[in-house]
Amino acid sequence: MCCYFFGPIPIAAVEPLKERPRVTHLFVAINTGVWMVINILKVHAHYGAAGSSLPARILNGLAFTPTVRYPWSYVTSAFTQESLLHLISNIFFLWMFGSFLEERLGWKRYLALLLVGGAMGCVVHDQILVLRGLTEIREHPLIGASGMVFTILGAYIVLLPSLEFKCFYIWGLLWHWTMDTIMIP
Repeated sequence: MCCYFFGPIPIAAVEPLKERPRVTHLFVAINTGVWMVINILKVHAHYGAAGSSLPARILNGLAFTPTVRYPWSYVTSAFTQESLLHLISNIFFLWMFGSFLEERLGWKRYLALLLVGGAMGCVVHDQILVLRGLTEIREHPLIGASGMVFTILGAYIVLLPSLEFKCFYIWGLLWHWTMDTIMIP
């Protein structure tokens, strides 16, 4: 019998936060709200209650498309997610690691870090497509908070390298799980 290992997945810090992470909670709420509105519009469009192109037009207006380059799309693309799993994974890392960064940096510097990280995610994505010669893909819109998430993870590794987390481990076919405390290097 083969046993697979998925993890560790951090679920709580050993040391609690000293103050409430307002910017992190706001970004989680905005991401969730935008995803819900777009998916409600998709359901209405599917059943003919709204124009069938409305959700696509909203997504295209918020998404970053390198060939169109709306100035606001560098930031708004980070608030749109494709699927529920995409939403959950991005807001999980935003909440788990961003909360501690917000406490360390203060809300103003943390907000600037998130906005710059989201915009730079778009720029780096576009430049990678150009360098690889994938110009036809530049027509497709880019959505998701991955630029913010990677910025948060990078800043977290630099600024809080010794913060310990309680982690969730999933083992193989039986989905047996255990809890442990680790220190992320």
